[in-house]
Amino acid sequence: MSTILKALEKASASDERSEALAAAAKGPGFVPLFRVARTVAPSNAALRRAGWISALASPPKEALPFAAVAEQILTQVPAPARVLVCGASAGAGATATSLNLATEIALSGRATALWSEIPREPSSLLRLLGPLCPHGLWDHLCRKMPLHDVILHSRVPGLQLLPARGAQTLPADQPTLEALDAFYEEACEIGGDRYVVVDAPPPLVSRETAALAKRSEMTVFVVAAGTPKALVSEAADALEGAPRTLLILSRAARWLNGRPSGRAEAG
Repeated sequence: MSTILKALEKASASDERSEALAAAAKGPGFVPLFRVARTVAPSNAALRRAGWISALASPPKEALPFAAVAEQILTQVPAPARVLVCGASAGAGATATSLNLATEIALSGRATALWSEIPREPSSLLRLLGPLCPHGLWDHLCRKMPLHDVILHSRVPGLQLLPARGAQTLPADQPTLEALDAFYEEACEIGGDRYVVVDAPPPLVSRETAALAKRSEMTVFVVAAGTPKALVSEAADALEGAPRTLLILSRAARWLNGRPSGRAEAG
């Protein structure tokens, strides 16, 4: 039995786990994917700045494309499954896209979602959460910190967050590709309705991205409007061999209107 499954089995038998389930029954109404010590709820202003619009109490119409893509994922790839999200280039909006897609999958009520990011500097979720995010996946893989100390609850029922690093994470070696792949595989296997949504760097920046895309059930490729065709083609070539790929064009309306790029938009 894997270490993750053993940890889950032990947590299920604990009083703390029972208390968490009871609290969930009285609260938003979802069962935690793992025993979790911390719940985070960024302000609406912070969510908007990050482009995480699907997590707003009243999502705007700009969230509808993310819901449509999430529906494609739910339809085309049955759970449990791994969905890797990456941009053609830095700043394409892959992080906002991955957060919104994980949120929409959870909000569908048909599956749960664990959002994670490949350990790297800087951590996108740490920028959003700050001190609310003390530790991350780096601490679990490199320092053997228990999962329940690094995984966070979100305020979205059925969605949990696993940042790459936290405010208290100390410098450490980069986890190996094999360690990352094994972790994401095990995370998918815990339960039968889980999607692990992985926020990854551009494939031309990180060798892990292309390798993990080939081992994921779905890859979402985010291209910002106005990106040079040669760059898009080179990044797409790096993803060759990925089983299924969906393309999202971000910031199209802003680019066509000649306005500066802001948060990520699907369209």
